[in-house]
Amino acid sequence: MKKFAYKYISVAVIAGCSLVLPAQGKNKGNILPEIDIRNLAIDQHDDEVALSFLIDATNLRPGKDREYTITPTIFNPDHTDSIEFDPVTVAGRNLYFFHERNNHLAFDQIYRAGKVDTISYSYRAATPEWIDTSEIVLAMRMRNCCDYTTLPSIPVGNVEKPEMKVIIDYGNPKNVAATLPVKTRTIDGRAYINFPVNRTELYPDYMNNPAELRKIIGTIDSVKLDNDIIVDSLFIKGYASPEGSYENNVRLAKGRTETLKDYVEQMYSFPKGFIRTSYEPEDWAGLREYVYNSNIRNRDGILEIIDGDLLPDPKNSAIQKKYPVEYAFLLKNVYPELRHSDYSIYYTIRTFTDPKEIIELTKTAPGKLSEEEVAFALSALTPGSAEYFDFCETAARLFPHSEVLNLDAANAAIEREDYKGAERYLDRAGNSARVVYTRGVIAALQGNPDLAKTYYEQAERMGAKYATEALARLRNTGDGKLRIVPVTPSKPMTETETVSD
Repeated sequence: MKKFAYKYISVAVIAGCSLVLPAQGKNKGNILPEIDIRNLAIDQHDDEVALSFLIDATNLRPGKDREYTITPTIFNPDHTDSIEFDPVTVAGRNLYFFHERNNHLAFDQIYRAGKVDTISYSYRAATPEWIDTSEIVLAMRMRNCCDYTTLPSIPVGNVEKPEMKVIIDYGNPKNVAATLPVKTRTIDGRAYINFPVNRTELYPDYMNNPAELRKIIGTIDSVKLDNDIIVDSLFIKGYASPEGSYENNVRLAKGRTETLKDYVEQMYSFPKGFIRTSYEPEDWAGLREYVYNSNIRNRDGILEIIDGDLLPDPKNSAIQKKYPVEYAFLLKNVYPELRHSDYSIYYTIRTFTDPKEIIELTKTAPGKLSEEEVAFALSALTPGSAEYFDFCETAARLFPHSEVLNLDAANAAIEREDYKGAERYLDRAGNSARVVYTRGVIAALQGNPDLAKTYYEQAERMGAKYATEALARLRNTGDGKLRIVPVTPSKPMTETETVSD
């Protein structure tokens, strides 16, 4: 199984370089001069690209009535588009004075041959979309008093952003079918069975009993009739209200619970001891919860009595005597709700070991699945595939608090270049070594090598598997800026052409 995948990203590098562009002979006629270019560099700032270099002008001697004009130009890969930077001119004595008399020196970069050793060049231009794969040339032109001669352009270098491969850490599947955990679940419910006053006999058709009994039976059937589920046991606990004597309420709560148990047992063929029971003679906790959350008058006084040390019967009498109006309200509207039967159904869902079945259940019955089963199915898919991407998102949605599944979903989002989505998943994935490493991957892909380096170093200290290799790759690709790969031309790019002024 493929444990990780590679993702490509362009990361920029500044590269200073020096090259001597050789002359083809003596500086006569249309012969190229020898140009020594040093510290050639390119950098990008938002929507502008800056080109800079130094020209050793020692050998640029066009003659007193001539001049060389050098225009740095960047071409796209197929030379169908270009951008020109400002030119720089080295003029002989007479032409230099001509420019001086006509005030050209104030607007153009013009130097007198023989009077300058080094020319510092630095200009900016709008950044074209194709800058990452462009070519820099020096367009050369020679002028005498009356004519311009276009000399062959000199290739200087190729602009590039070196590719950086980042490793997406999908981790190693931790789950195998044999170790998937047993899934025990519980369904809790509450029914309000009506019994005749002071009696324990259950009449299925009495008052609202048909609906309440259907609720219990329906809950049991919802799991018992499912072939993927085994019902392990039932538990029923009956409650009475504080009305009447505590002794009598013990009898009612216990008897009514046993009656309900007998009714359920008649509906099914459960083995002996399958249904367990308990009872609470008076539901003081339920009464307190209602009063605490209500705005009933004398609320705090009633709560003080409920929380006091009185025995049940004196406690009920104290509320009735001290707050008769409120007691009458509680007796009519709240006490009936305190006579209830709570039930719990304990069951086991079978373990699913077929990845295809698990994937299908995420669509039809996700509640049957455990986080481990979903992770197991995910480990059977190929990282980087469309099916893997989709299932990562499904898994994280089903188990939003799972660190492992959220990390997998973050990696899937990275593959789709959805970095904001990846960050949202990582925010729910904790702060493990893999999470920190993955934050470094996002930083690198977004062109922030300094932040990527910080995350990678932290992840390396934490023991992240690929952090050391990631740091090495980051060092090899530099600090995120464009770079120039120098070239030495083997022949001129264009033929010599003479243009009349």
